[in-house]
Amino acid sequence: MSTIELKSSFHHLIDQIQDERMLRNLYDCIADFALNNDTQFQLSEEQLKRLQDSMSQIEKGKLIENETVKQNVKQWLSK
Repeated sequence: MSTIELKSSFHHLIDQIQDERMLRNLYDCIADFALNNDTQFQLSEEQLKRLQDSMSQIEKGKLIENETVKQNVKQWLSK
Protein backbone atom coordinates (compact mmCIF):
# COMPACT_ATOMS: atom_id res chain seq x y z
CA MET A 1 0.00 0.00 0.00
CA SER A 2 1.43 3.37 -1.00
CA THR A 3 1.63 6.33 1.36
CA ILE A 4 -1.27 8.03 -0.45
CA GLU A 5 -3.40 4.88 -0.24
CA LEU A 6 -2.50 4.44 3.42
CA LYS A 7 -3.48 8.02 4.24
CA SER A 8 -6.73 7.64 2.35
CA SER A 9 -7.56 4.41 4.20
CA PHE A 10 -6.66 6.07 7.49
CA HIS A 11 -8.98 9.01 6.77
CA HIS A 12 -11.77 6.58 5.88
CA LEU A 13 -11.32 4.67 9.14
CA ILE A 14 -11.36 7.88 11.17
CA ASP A 15 -14.56 8.96 9.43
CA GLN A 16 -16.20 5.75 10.67
CA ILE A 17 -15.45 6.45 14.36
CA GLN A 18 -18.36 8.03 16.23
CA ASP A 19 -16.88 7.87 19.74
CA GLU A 20 -15.67 11.38 20.62
CA ARG A 21 -13.37 10.13 23.38
CA MET A 22 -11.64 7.74 20.99
CA LEU A 23 -11.28 10.49 18.40
CA ARG A 24 -9.73 12.82 20.97
CA ASN A 25 -7.29 10.11 22.07
CA LEU A 26 -6.29 9.41 18.49
CA TYR A 27 -5.95 13.12 17.77
CA ASP A 28 -3.74 13.70 20.83
CA CYS A 29 -1.53 10.78 19.89
CA ILE A 30 -1.10 11.83 16.27
CA ALA A 31 -0.70 15.53 17.10
CA ASP A 32 1.99 14.75 19.67
CA PHE A 33 3.84 12.61 17.13
CA ALA A 34 3.52 15.20 14.35
CA LEU A 35 4.51 18.19 16.49
CA ASN A 36 7.42 16.52 18.23
CA ASN A 37 8.59 14.25 15.42
CA ASP A 38 8.83 11.72 18.20
CA THR A 39 9.27 8.18 16.96
CA GLN A 40 8.61 6.65 20.37
CA PHE A 41 5.48 6.87 22.44
CA GLN A 42 5.97 7.96 26.02
CA LEU A 43 3.97 6.03 28.57
CA SER A 44 2.56 7.70 31.65
CA GLU A 45 3.28 6.18 35.06
CA GLU A 46 -0.25 4.73 35.12
CA GLN A 47 0.14 3.22 31.64
CA LEU A 48 3.51 1.75 32.59
CA LYS A 49 2.04 0.22 35.77
CA ARG A 50 -0.84 -1.31 33.81
CA LEU A 51 1.58 -2.73 31.27
CA GLN A 52 3.71 -4.23 34.03
CA ASP A 53 0.60 -5.71 35.67
CA SER A 54 -0.42 -7.22 32.33
CA MET A 55 3.02 -8.75 31.83
CA SER A 56 2.84 -10.24 35.32
CA GLN A 57 -0.55 -11.80 34.52
CA ILE A 58 0.86 -13.27 31.31
CA GLU A 59 3.77 -14.81 33.21
CA LYS A 60 1.24 -16.41 35.61
CA GLY A 61 -0.71 -17.86 32.68
CA LYS A 62 -3.74 -15.63 33.25
CA LEU A 63 -4.66 -15.26 29.60
CA ILE A 64 -7.87 -15.09 27.60
CA GLU A 65 -7.82 -16.29 24.00
CA ASN A 66 -8.49 -13.57 21.42
CA GLU A 67 -11.48 -15.47 19.99
CA THR A 68 -13.04 -15.65 23.47
CA VAL A 69 -12.61 -11.90 23.89
CA LYS A 70 -14.20 -11.27 20.47
CA GLN A 71 -17.17 -13.44 21.39
CA ASN A 72 -17.58 -11.70 24.74
CA VAL A 73 -17.48 -8.26 23.12
CA LYS A 74 -20.02 -9.34 20.52
CA GLN A 75 -22.34 -10.53 23.30
CA TRP A 76 -21.88 -7.33 25.33
CA LEU A 77 -22.58 -5.13 22.35
CA SER A 78 -25.76 -7.03 21.49
CA LYS A 79 -27.31 -6.37 24.93
